[in-house]
Amino acid sequence: MAFINQNVGTAIYELNKFLGLRCDGVGELTIEKGQSPDMCNFRITDNFKLTKRDGFEVISESVGQSKLIRGMWYGKIASNDNMLYFVANGNLYSLEDEETTQTTIGSVSGDSDNAYLFYWENCLYIINSKEFYKYNGTTLATVPGYLPKVKIGVSPDGSGGELYEEVNLLTGKKCMEFTADGTATIYYLTETSIESVDSVLVNGSVVSNYTTNTTNGTITFTVAPSNLDVVTVYWTKTISGNRAIITNNLFGVFYGGSNDVALFLWGNLDNKCRRFWSCISNPEYFPVTNYSDIGTRAYAITDIVRQYDRQIIFTEKDIYYSYIDYKDADNIRFPVYALNSDIGNIAYGMVRIINNNPVFLSKGIFELTSSNVRDERNVKNIGLRISEALSGLDLSQAITYDFAENGEYIVHCEGITYIFNYRNDTFYKYSGFNASRFLSINGMLYFGNKNGEISRFQNQLINDYVNLDLDKMAINAYWEMPYFDFGKEYLYKYLNKIYISLKPQDKTYISLSYKTETGDIEQGAELVFNLSTFVHLNFESFTFNTQYNPKPFLERLDAKRFCYIKVILSSNEVDFTATVLCVILPTVFGGKIN
Repeated sequence: MAFINQNVGTAIYELNKFLGLRCDGVGELTIEKGQSPDMCNFRITDNFKLTKRDGFEVISESVGQSKLIRGMWYGKIASNDNMLYFVANGNLYSLEDEETTQTTIGSVSGDSDNAYLFYWENCLYIINSKEFYKYNGTTLATVPGYLPKVKIGVSPDGSGGELYEEVNLLTGKKCMEFTADGTATIYYLTETSIESVDSVLVNGSVVSNYTTNTTNGTITFTVAPSNLDVVTVYWTKTISGNRAIITNNLFGVFYGGSNDVALFLWGNLDNKCRRFWSCISNPEYFPVTNYSDIGTRAYAITDIVRQYDRQIIFTEKDIYYSYIDYKDADNIRFPVYALNSDIGNIAYGMVRIINNNPVFLSKGIFELTSSNVRDERNVKNIGLRISEALSGLDLSQAITYDFAENGEYIVHCEGITYIFNYRNDTFYKYSGFNASRFLSINGMLYFGNKNGEISRFQNQLINDYVNLDLDKMAINAYWEMPYFDFGKEYLYKYLNKIYISLKPQDKTYISLSYKTETGDIEQGAELVFNLSTFVHLNFESFTFNTQYNPKPFLERLDAKRFCYIKVILSSNEVDFTATVLCVILPTVFGGKIN
């Protein structure tokens, strides 16, 4: 029997605004036009076009297979040029611009999970849960710690005087000042059973006319210092475990007023709910009482960030805030208040400030929209559009980064990278690399990988260069349109052509295929366009295409008697890129579906 085509009209699907990835489990038929149920290695431009992601290149030798990059910092130390400094394999390395061989600066004791690097007064500091280091551009050494003056104006017998500075957890060294009475020869320190008397000064000058008794903590002069002389004694008594209270931390942040900044540390697994802070403007001085426990002490602090004049503190289960209290100028405080008790951050050290609000990971991607008052409604799930994709990942192990130059919030987990473009409010996904840390340098995104190498993305790269030998791999990019019924679910459709508009680029390649509700993928056409830029000139394939106007393609299809259809665009050839500007599907309606 012959089939009679009962044509009841036409419809045109025109897509010129791509809206990124959406995989939240609602079903493809309810996805907004322009969104994709599955896409990878394409990104959405600021004007909502679809373009293949930049390629990356390895720029450094490996420091060892499976040796993760634990921390990165870029800048100028002392008289050295700007360099990339990174921690891996238990060492601190430097890498000069345009060099591929890193320099080993020295050991930083152990390959910890994280290394927090920060700059202070022309030096680079590193804390990694094992030790606290300082690099001055020449020498890498452990931080000795500020030596506090614990008492002043003390009588020789140890009485009187006033407390001046607290003991520093980083060191057992300290000093105190006596006021001589002209007759006493024995001076009593505030501690007994000390390790050593390191030096004695009278009116600022070093003297040696004394003996010591470390058991009793005394100094005996052969001749009594004159009346009202200032006698300063330096000594050492180390309390076991004090230094580790600070050095065992993994993360840090600077916080304070406009001129009063302290270094806050957390991540000590022996004190998981405790934050520590340094003396104002001195990251080498951690007074013994400068700490506070957050919440019920049941949950670990996972991150601390600064938002305006507040400090936002995240634990595994809840959120708090703190601020600097100047009421007592001699005792600056940082009180803590509850902010949200329903949700916390699960990825250590991975909260980022996006558009002035903290963005964090829990069972998805969340934004803290207000930190003024306690309110469980002040948290917004901004990752709903990719909630189904995120649900299968262990986000507690994710690496995040704010690539502000591109307006991209990055979540990298288990070899997959999800990106929230907060400039155009779209999501997309990357694959093909495995990062342990990210860092933006001069507008380019660098990452340390899990093979102990440094790599960087560059917008002129159209391949991934996976080693220093310049071996290249194609970037496997694809984009799927959601199933579409052209507004007539009950009618058969016929599609015999498709229009695609591409941006003229040096070498462009797109493979076109489609799939109907039957589930079979049908291969369409391969679109190739070479723009003659004279950069990679090959006269055998010279086309003389030199215009920069969009390049439209009309391709024939043979899609018959379908209810739903989706188009799949891919670009996975070496040395080719692609930017899709527009897709148009003119369809013809047939009869009603039986």
